Amino acid sequence: MLKRVLAFLDSDAQKCDTVMFSLWSMIRPFPVRHLLTEMALTHIKAVLYEEFDLKDNVTEETISKQESFPAKSTRFVVCHRTGGVWNEYTFKQVFGSLNPRKRDRREAKAAGWRIKDWMTEKANCLMSQIPRRTVGDCCVLLCGESNIVRYSRDDTEIKIRDQSHIKTVIPKSVRVILNPVHDRMSSKFMNPKRQFLSERPSRWVLSIWNKGKKKNGRQRFDGKGPAWTVFFNRTPVDIERLENPTGLKGLEVGVVDLDDRDRLKRKAHQT
Repeated sequence: MLKRVLAFLDSDAQKCDTVMFSLWSMIRPFPVRHLLTEMALTHIKAVLYEEFDLKDNVTEETISKQESFPAKSTRFVVCHRTGGVWNEYTFKQVFGSLNPRKRDRREAKAAGWRIKDWMTEKANCLMSQIPRRTVGDCCVLLCGESNIVRYSRDDTEIKIRDQSHIKTVIPKSVRVILNPVHDRMSSKFMNPKRQFLSERPSRWVLSIWNKGKKKNGRQRFDGKGPAWTVFFNRTPVDIERLENPTGLKGLEVGVVDLDDRDRLKRKAHQT
């Protein structure tokens, strides 16, 4: 499957230079770098994905019978091609939210830290990783790490606060924030944060996720649109879902042309 997807995106019709998969991408171990070398790709220079293990005794054949997706994330991988050689960079998600959870409180207590200081240190940990997470003009924030900017609302307006100063830490040369996600999060809270991250300086924020998460035995509402959002300088950009380009069931593919300024001008005029 992966080979077919990459071949399609590397074709002269698409000419994609970067490929990002939603999280929970590959069951570990999968020889992605070996496959990339073997394929001798022309246009693709970077492939981003997450590796995971299956929980307990779950197999690939029994995944569909589980109430929730039985994955244990292990590491996020950036395969980047320079000089014809594929190099591998890895890191892990630091947090999903800066609102303390039970696990955070347990860990802070065990370490003898105040919970407020513990969560602040998590934010600092993410910011210290930004240089490693920057490849070319792209920077990666995993899933709920975009919650490093905080949401609040009063009677008249939504306010987004950057208390950690993440926008100052991300280099001005970064043109794109890549935000792969495990499953769909509330657009009410997340879209304003993604819009905020896409302005001053103007840059793209691309978020993609998996569909079909089950909760309490029922399938979660995924919405009618594709499994992604795209913003540029606060403006939402519609990226169409390609019509089953590989023949693989359940796969959604979209291609973003970062130099399509005409599209952005039309969108700005409409809004």
